[in-house]
Amino acid sequence: MAVIDYTVTEFDAHPHVLLVTWSGLTNGDTGRPIEFLEHADRTLTIIGTWDTTTVALEGSNDGTTYGTVKDADGAALSWTAEDNVPYIVREITRYQRPTCTAGGGSTDIDVHLLIGRTRP
Repeated sequence: MAVIDYTVTEFDAHPHVLLVTWSGLTNGDTGRPIEFLEHADRTLTIIGTWDTTTVALEGSNDGTTYGTVKDADGAALSWTAEDNVPYIVREITRYQRPTCTAGGGSTDIDVHLLIGRTRP
């Protein structure tokens, strides 16, 4: 039950795009929330060893109360197995973070959030 820090990868050829990665989430972990409001374009992929875990992307505007974010079709961004499909995040909240719940002892999840902003 740890708060997992994220790393940010910048791309020299694409200065308006960042890759935010939370690595090694296990059962009960949450990711440290990001706050990149100017980056409204967001695509999410999740990989790893699932071991019956549920992974969700949560959002909050106050940093205290979180709820599961939805995709463009209104479906909750929550998974119980890897499917290697990038998901477009349409609900942009001030803070966003992944959560990992109900998994077994071998759960090891990496969450990748590609975020972009419109060029000024």
